[in-house]
Amino acid sequence: MLFTDSRKLGRVVDRTHRELTGEDIARIARSCHAWRGEEDAGEYADAAGFCRNAPLEEVRKHGHVLTTGRYVGAEAQQDDGEPFDQKMQQLAAQMRDQQAEAARLDAAIAANLRELGMAGRKKTSKVPVRAVVPARGSRGRTREGASFPVPPPRAELSRDYGETLNAIKQRIQEERLRVVLAANSAMVLLCWDIGRMILDRQQREGWGARVIDRLAADLRESYPDMKGLSARNLLFMRSLAEVCPDAEKTKQLVSRLPWGHVIRLLQRVKESDVREWYMRECIEHGWSRSILELQIDGRGDRRRRVRGRAVSSTRGAGILPARFRREGVNALAGEAGLPRPPQACTARRMEAHDGHA
Repeated sequence: MLFTDSRKLGRVVDRTHRELTGEDIARIARSCHAWRGEEDAGEYADAAGFCRNAPLEEVRKHGHVLTTGRYVGAEAQQDDGEPFDQKMQQLAAQMRDQQAEAARLDAAIAANLRELGMAGRKKTSKVPVRAVVPARGSRGRTREGASFPVPPPRAELSRDYGETLNAIKQRIQEERLRVVLAANSAMVLLCWDIGRMILDRQQREGWGARVIDRLAADLRESYPDMKGLSARNLLFMRSLAEVCPDAEKTKQLVSRLPWGHVIRLLQRVKESDVREWYMRECIEHGWSRSILELQIDGRGDRRRRVRGRAVSSTRGAGILPARFRREGVNALAGEAGLPRPPQACTARRMEAHDGHA
């Protein structure tokens, strides 16, 4: 049985691929033809580390394991004639030289850092942590160079600590809210773009329901952790692109609503001007989905037209208290898959709006 080992032939292309040259392939072919005894192939001969004709008895002895290296062996190493002790002394001297060079480079780097004012303070002596910072409390036993600090009571801190803490918390809350709104806007624009592509293919190539089902299955297979890629949702995306063909209006108006609000408006409001009116009301007053459905059931757009005044008014803002409008912001966070912003952040914004109104 012929075994050929080509692991050392060719060149490495990447971590898992090796490319053989024409000469390497010809060498393997010549060995195979010679082993088979073909004419003009020459006489076959084993080559350590490359090929070997192993008898079947040896293969049976190894339990029919066909690992090539087990039978081919290793290529013979040429002796350079240098004694082992002399070679080890040379390697040890080379290692010492490299260590000295590394120490020199470390010293040069440290000197450059000191010139730039970025060097740390030198350690003069090993001092226990409690001796360096005696005012810090520690938890459990301590040892030299290590401790487990315990935060001090707030009463022992300065007065401006509470103000600083509240300012940091408010900054974090505002940033979380900004991330929620940005993520929702990007997701709604993505849905509109997908619907636009589906609508274009249906108009040009006559895509039907079977193609939409196939598209939904392939998308869910490619993105198993992403929600909203069902066939029903793809049809809603198509409907959004059909009723809102203007990309700029979609970006300025529709993308500021949660996807659930958009679906309800597509299902229940057919007139484009009325649909746009409800969108603006949701954005201005922060309606949740349930409040939006109540307004649609009560024909809120007709009541406003009968009153004959502008959409945004003091009484209009008073219809929905701030706690209802906070539900709209929480809906944005829930549908975007992000944590809901704390109630204090949204409450301040809604109450400020009521004051200005």
